[in-house]
Amino acid sequence: MMRILHVYDDSDITSAHYVAMLTKAIGDRAEMFNATNAKDCKAKCSELHPDILHLHAQPTFELPPDYRLVVTPHGHELGPINAFVFIARSQMERNRLAERFSRIETVRNPLITRTITPEMCATSMLAVYQRVMDSSVLELMNSATRQSLPILLAAAIGGDRRWVDPNSLESLLPQANFRQLYIYAEHEGVLPHVEKALRLLGISAPSYEPVSCYMPSEFHQPKALSGSGIVTMLEDISQNGPSLLRLVEIAEALRADTLDESELLERLEEENLQPFFASVLQLLAEQCLLTEGFMPCPPVNNRETQELRTLLFNRQKI
Repeated sequence: MMRILHVYDDSDITSAHYVAMLTKAIGDRAEMFNATNAKDCKAKCSELHPDILHLHAQPTFELPPDYRLVVTPHGHELGPINAFVFIARSQMERNRLAERFSRIETVRNPLITRTITPEMCATSMLAVYQRVMDSSVLELMNSATRQSLPILLAAAIGGDRRWVDPNSLESLLPQANFRQLYIYAEHEGVLPHVEKALRLLGISAPSYEPVSCYMPSEFHQPKALSGSGIVTMLEDISQNGPSLLRLVEIAEALRADTLDESELLERLEEENLQPFFASVLQLLAEQCLLTEGFMPCPPVNNRETQELRTLLFNRQKI
């Protein structure tokens, strides 16, 4: 169950009335808490570890860092602030917010209009909260979820359950968050590989229905380049950054019986791509569990590798 910490100044009566209404309407569908000063906010963040901080207006005190923020301005002007989403009360306020911010939802306030009931407001707000929690899921994953994905990708790439250690998955999957794993895999273009691996391994997993997420404005879901050749795939990574789909496609190409390693290395040398390829191979070892037996040259873990690793991690980050 989501934990929401509502943050507003103790002198802000309007926000206090709104939060009280929303808390009552949401009931037991989420855990709701309030903080009205810096000390209280810091203490409750430390004690409760809320999933989301919902700011009302813009509190005058400093907020703890690294929390997912939802902001309802309540008609107030906002200073510089980075939030997952801003909640407008009307189309007019939405238009005004759109001049400065990109992710905006309209949830009318039943305290000032009869066009919406408290129950309708609560349902809409819960949907916003869930969308926030379904965004940038990689940074929310526990270690079991993160470790499960490379194993599943390795099984799909190899096309055989013998390529993975079933004991490792048996210990990880009970603790894995499948919703987060599916969401991340879908946006990285590898959900079919995950589903293939689950079938190969005979693992029963929850079904998945696509969800709506907030994505970075510059995010582009990768398109398949399978069959285009490893050099073309490397050039795509160099130009557009790494994605799991591109790494999986390279891993599949490296395992193909038709691959001529000498010819590939010669082409990479001509295109001045061999050092870059060695860095990408390190990512393949980490993200697809590709072993050196399928690598035409040794992987390299250097500064360029770290830059690629960071780009991959931040692809879906808001």
